[in-house]
Amino acid sequence: MEFSSARATSSMKKELAEWIGTNQLLSLALGSSTHHEIIPSIQTMMTLIPMEEGGVLLQESHLQIALDTCRTTDSAAVATKMHRLIASVTDLIPHQGLFVDLIMQAAITRRIELNDRTLTRLCIGSEGTILRQNEALLNLDNLDVDGILRIGNAIERNYCLVRIRFAEDAVEGLEEFRGKGFSGLVHALENSNSVTDFYLSNCTFEDGAGNELILAVGEMEPIRKLLLSDCELDGWGVHSLIRTLRKLQRRLQFSGLQFLGLENCLIDESVLELIMPSLKNLRELWEVSLRNNNLQDEGCLLLAELLSSPRCNIHTLDIENTGVGSEGVQAIVNVLATNSKLRNLSLFGNSIDEECWPTFSRQLCSPEKNKIRLSNHTLCRIRHPGVSEELRLYLLLNKDANKERVVVKKILHNNGHFPMDEFFGMSLRLVPNVVNWFDTAQEYLQSEEDPTFAFEDDISAFEDEDIKRRKLDAIYQFVKEMPLQFAC
Repeated sequence: MEFSSARATSSMKKELAEWIGTNQLLSLALGSSTHHEIIPSIQTMMTLIPMEEGGVLLQESHLQIALDTCRTTDSAAVATKMHRLIASVTDLIPHQGLFVDLIMQAAITRRIELNDRTLTRLCIGSEGTILRQNEALLNLDNLDVDGILRIGNAIERNYCLVRIRFAEDAVEGLEEFRGKGFSGLVHALENSNSVTDFYLSNCTFEDGAGNELILAVGEMEPIRKLLLSDCELDGWGVHSLIRTLRKLQRRLQFSGLQFLGLENCLIDESVLELIMPSLKNLRELWEVSLRNNNLQDEGCLLLAELLSSPRCNIHTLDIENTGVGSEGVQAIVNVLATNSKLRNLSLFGNSIDEECWPTFSRQLCSPEKNKIRLSNHTLCRIRHPGVSEELRLYLLLNKDANKERVVVKKILHNNGHFPMDEFFGMSLRLVPNVVNWFDTAQEYLQSEEDPTFAFEDDISAFEDEDIKRRKLDAIYQFVKEMPLQFAC
């Protein structure tokens, strides 16, 4: 059957509906691949054909075929194509909302059962849930106990799902299944062999479905990323989180939790103090996000203590909008002298005095010439609008993985004149080393592998001629001090 771009008539609409019902959907139900490539054409035609008032393009019989297809097909490709087809025409059949929900639920479930490799991110929510990139929605509306049990069994056997997110309204919607199919879903999560990312939103952990879900995370062997947002951790519920973190610490001996997000979860100093022992024992933890909580300076002091631990491996710390002030930030600055892991620090939304930024600069580049090598060469990003220009430069320099080159640049930037008097006691033996140091510095700065190479045009300390001038100045100091040894 061929479609023309001419204006569709009512007979064409009828013909299209019959064709979809008797050919396209039926062929999908039988697992035939003959007509799969026609689906985009169907979607196009559905938008081209003007619907008469009260007209119906897809009848219930057509949708029933689609539902049966999604429930029984042995082809992940068929289930996926049917899923996308129905999703694309939902707005054209608003009167069939219940049927559409059932088809979409059946399609998602079947795709998980068949290990559809294109389905790696699942969002459990309801109609209207805003999806994130590459997510597929399991709509809880009109889902029954058998549906919950089936989706649980599918998740447990699946090896392609990487991320599961329970949206804002999901936990409330699952409450009615507690004591019924919900336990099967919890069991499936505990035994999943593929889910590494677990997101949970808008719930309490004192009792109910939310508590069972967070405790299930402690049993998930592959888990690497845990994000809780808009949850209540200011009460007894925090102890459920602590139990989960302790379980993960014991279970994940070789590769553990790498990201922990507790965002907008009513965390203050007292709650953070309860969580802190667990954080110290999660040695594989790379990233921690505590944004939109009420940490204040007292909470920041606890985080500084965490960062000072030799076992701490945190590379990224996000404390945006947490009420932290200059005192708390200063505590973090002080640990930079011994912390060589922290690379990213997000302070946006906090009130920080201008006096804090010079203290950051001194930790990243010591004002004492002989201690520059001992400065912090790791921290390379601070998110806050008040960061000074000097600090921005040091952060930029620290992005270079070649730390020898970083040290050389910091020395050059902070020393317009290199006094040689303390080396005169070594006679002329040091002169070749001095010359070689400047030559090496010149080679470093000419390397295009340097990530800051494109930004150095405006930094006079890194200019080729400036380095030559300082090299000659150093040699001249030796000549001036020991003229007889340079005489011909």
